[in-house]
Parts: sequence; structure tokens; C-alpha cells
Amino acid sequence: MVRVRSVTPEKELPPWKRRKLPKATPEIIGLTGAIGSGKGTAANFLKKQNYRHIQIRFLLSRVVLEKGLQVNRDTMLEVANELRAERGPAVLVELALKDVKKGEKILLDSIRCRAEVQALKEAGGFVLATYASQSTRFLRIKSRGGCTDHVSFEEFQQNDQREMQSDSDAKPSLEDLFQMADARICNDDDLDTFHRSLSELFDYSLPWLCIVGPHGSGKTHLLGKVCEELRKHGLQLQICEELARNLIKEMGLKQQDFIDFSPAVVDFQFQLLSLYAKHHQDVPGNLQLVSDRSIFDQIAYLDWKVQDGHVDARKLEEAWNLIDLPKTQKLYAKTKFILMKPNQELCANDGTRMMSDEKGLCKLFEAFERVLKKASISFECFTANTSHPNGLPPGVIDFMLG
Repeated sequence: MVRVRSVTPEKELPPWKRRKLPKATPEIIGLTGAIGSGKGTAANFLKKQNYRHIQIRFLLSRVVLEKGLQVNRDTMLEVANELRAERGPAVLVELALKDVKKGEKILLDSIRCRAEVQALKEAGGFVLATYASQSTRFLRIKSRGGCTDHVSFEEFQQNDQREMQSDSDAKPSLEDLFQMADARICNDDDLDTFHRSLSELFDYSLPWLCIVGPHGSGKTHLLGKVCEELRKHGLQLQICEELARNLIKEMGLKQQDFIDFSPAVVDFQFQLLSLYAKHHQDVPGNLQLVSDRSIFDQIAYLDWKVQDGHVDARKLEEAWNLIDLPKTQKLYAKTKFILMKPNQELCANDGTRMMSDEKGLCKLFEAFERVLKKASISFECFTANTSHPNGLPPGVIDFMLG
């Protein structure tokens, strides 16, 4: 969730109307924010989206060393102000952008003054401000231990205050930059929350894969083959395999319960739906989900049994209301769904399955089709005993590689 407010916590701002990344070439993002607010973390995330990272502080550090000075926050600020006075207030941004190639995606940090923001926007750039509470930021810089981070809390507060406001366009004025930024993201929470905020802002969510369908259709087998192939390409995966077995043991369910589709099994479907919802919603922003289930699976099972007359239709309506469909559609916005066709040969009796004949499995498959269509989820059908050379659905690896 992207939260937007002033650098001063008590001055809450209305929701920011964010624009998408500019279409100009090259695409440029400039990061601004107080020390320890997460600029480096944001940069690490954006570098994975093929941005070349240009650190203005490193350019400045080289100049400081060339002058024979020790690199610390005071000398860097002093030299930066000298350069701006001699060569113009936006000199550091201009130096950083002078060798940029056409079509190259560039990430600059850290933007410190109003003139730099103006120069960056004139070049077609997008300015992102990160912020966090002062106590959180101080703890972060103490833990990272950089050459400019060895300060007491009192010194940290003084440095903070010195960079917040200035009458000069050439000197740090972070409060003004917060107002000029195209978007602002709070970084007071954990790393996964910050990554999700960045993904939401720039629409950098990674492709996911969900393999769904009747029990015994070969979902788990296909999941293993897909993961094996994706690992060859170095992808970082979050694998969500079947969660039902442990829940079955925990609830003490027997095979006859599933054959009868007892009230306990209806409760099981609701609990399992919540488990998959939690697992899928908690996927870190830097990982790609590969799952042999989805949040819609248990709705499909309930739909199947409603059609058979074993379950009251009100239970199906309750399940639809439980998932918050707009939120779930957004969660799966970049997900490829593979719907497995029934394969009676794979439906072994392991004591946990609802033993079904081919006709029953076909009805369950139709229930999956109804549910996915009602949810406006696109899907492709696939059979486990397919004749495809590599045994994988066409295009699935290319999709996950983006």
C-alpha cells in the first residue's frame, strides 16, 4: 500500500494522484528522501527492473577525495555546495546524465535540491520520495555502518534539520522536494511491504503461475516440472504447494467425509481458501509465485457440490463474498492460469481425495471453468498426458521470464 504524506507526520495529506512512469526516452527515476529513509533499498529493487543505477553520492565522493578531503557527510555537503555555486545548482544531475544512452533506463540517487528536481523533470524524469520516522531512520544508519553513518542521535537530528529547508535552489531542501515529488512512499514497515508499494506504484509486479483443476489432474507433477525449468534460468520463486494435507490431519477428516461432502468438509473448504489467500497475498515483491492451487479452487469445489445438490447455494455465495473479488483480481492481474483437464489415471486413492469417477471429475472441471469465467480470469487448458515435447504448456516458461 502506497501511503503519502508530508515529511512532518502530523501534517497528513490527501491521497496523492500518482502518474505512471514517463514515456520519454530515456526513462529516468530520481530518488529523494532523508538519510535512512530507504533510497538505497528502493534503488536495489529498481535495479532488478533493468535500471542502471547512478549514485550521485559516489560521484561526489570522488570529487571530495580528489580535493584531498576525508569523505564524510560534512565534506560531501561542503563540496556539493561549492560545485553548485561554481557550475550551477543542477550540476550533479547534469554530470550524472551526460553519458546516458538513448533508450537507457536510468536511476539517480540521491536528489537533494530544487534545481536538481527541475533538471531531472526537464529530462523527462520521475521523482520518487521515500520517508520514514526519524527513530527508524537512525536505527537503520547505525546498523549499516557506512562512512557517513558514525554519528550520535543528536548529530543525526542536526544533520536532518540542516537538510530540510533552504532559501537557495542549490542547497538541500528536502521538505520542498517532498512537495515537488511525483510520488511518495512510506518505509516504516517491513521490506516486503516496501517492495509491494514500489511494485504497485510502478506496476513492476512479477509474472505468477497458478496451476488449477480437479484433484488427480496432475497439478503437482506439472508444478515440479515448471519449477525445474525456471530454476535453470535463475528465477527466484515462491513455491506454494498443496496446503490441504496438514489441514486434513488437523481437522481429523476421513475419506468418507469427502465422499459425503459433510459439513466439516464445507468448513474445510473455507479454511483452505483462507490459507491460500494468506500465502498468495504474502508473496514478497521480489519473488515469482508458482502455485498448484489458487484462491478460487475452494469456490470451484463448493460450486461443484452446489450443482450436485450436496451444498446449499448460500454457502457458495458466502465464499464469493469472502474473497473480495476486486482485490483478488488485482492480486492475480499478472498471473497465468493453467486449468488442468481431468485425468482419471492420476487420481490415486491416497485416503485424502474425494474419489470421483470420470463423470464427476468432468463436472468439477466445468465448475472450475464457471468460477474462473465469473471472476474474469483468463486461463488455458492443459492435459497432463499431453504430447507436447517438453511436457509443459506452450509459452509458460516465456511468460514467466517476461
